[in-house]
This record gives sequence, C-alpha cells and structure tokens, in this order.
Amino acid sequence: MNRTLSLARQHSLSIILVTLIGVVASIGFTLLQTPQYRSSLTLLVLEQQNNLDGYTAAKAAERLSASLGQLMYTTTFTDQVYQRIKSSDLLANDLLFTITDIKRQKLWKRSVETRIQPDVGMLHISVYHSNRAASTIMANALATVLVEQGTNYLGGGQDVQLKVVNYPLTTERPARPDVVLNVLAGLILGLGASLGYIALAAM
Repeated sequence: MNRTLSLARQHSLSIILVTLIGVVASIGFTLLQTPQYRSSLTLLVLEQQNNLDGYTAAKAAERLSASLGQLMYTTTFTDQVYQRIKSSDLLANDLLFTITDIKRQKLWKRSVETRIQPDVGMLHISVYHSNRAASTIMANALATVLVEQGTNYLGGGQDVQLKVVNYPLTTERPARPDVVLNVLAGLILGLGASLGYIALAAM
C-alpha cells in the first residue's frame, strides 16, 4: 500500500496528464455527436375487466405496457407513424425517408426510448431528433397512433384503454449528448487507467 502511494506521488503529474487526456477525449467525442432534442410523453394503459382485483389489474396493465413498448419498434407500427409525419414539410426530406428499411429501423430504435413505470401501467416514451420542432411532430404522431391503434396490437379490444396522460413536452436545449455524463466518464476512465497502471507497477 505504501509503495503504491509513493509511486502515485512520484507520478502525480502523469496521473493528472492521463486524466486530462481522458477528459479532453470525452469532450471531443461529445462534440462529434449531433445534438438532439427530446420530446417526452406518458401513456397510461388501463385494464378494464371487471373480474380482476386491483393488484391483478395493475400487473396486467404493466404487462400490456411492456408489450406495447416492444411493439413500437415493429415495422407495422413505425410505418403508421411515418405515414403521419411524411406530410410535414419539416420532415419531408428527413433521413428516415431517404435510407433503406433496415437502416431506418435501426435509426428509429436509436431515436425512440421507452420506460415502464412498474405497477401503474404507465409507459414513458422519449423521442429524439436534431430539430426541436421535428421531435415534437414525431412524438405527437406516435401518441396518435398509440391511442388510435394500440389496442389492435394488444388484442384486448374493449377491455384495454390507452390514454395519453402527459402530452409531448420538448426540451428547450439538446438532451443528447449528455455533456456532464460524458466528461465524468472521461475523468473516471483517465484517473482509473493511470491509477491502475501504478497499482500494477507496485506489485
């Protein structure tokens, strides 16, 4: 332990330099990424079968929310969203409409994130785009398709109801990339690498 501390003191400048390199590298990585705005909405899934108790109904709604979150990435669902947004002048020449279907699905998965809130049947959805207005348009189209067609994918018919409880709200500033998180990661990696090397040298 004493040898490790002694080496750390002797190579303090090297530790600082490697840590700074990690921070600078993370900043460079951040600057290379395209800034994206986030438009978020919340969907409530209600299971309306009268023969279910509260706990069972909540668990059923949670399961349906999870299914819906996965179905949002299918081509049949995304095609319906594309049909609604392609008429927008802002998105008419968007990358989503100028690439192959396979690449488009990959881009969609990177652009849309879902998170389930346990026990309450809430599905939180975030849509990312480099244009703030475009992210709002996409989120609104997605919400419309979910409410109008979502039950068709779940197979619940009249027993399942979908409601948008938080309409799309878009960030004033880009939400991606996360500058603070990236810099912190660079700091930790740089410091960890330098200290790890010194620890190995002390063995």
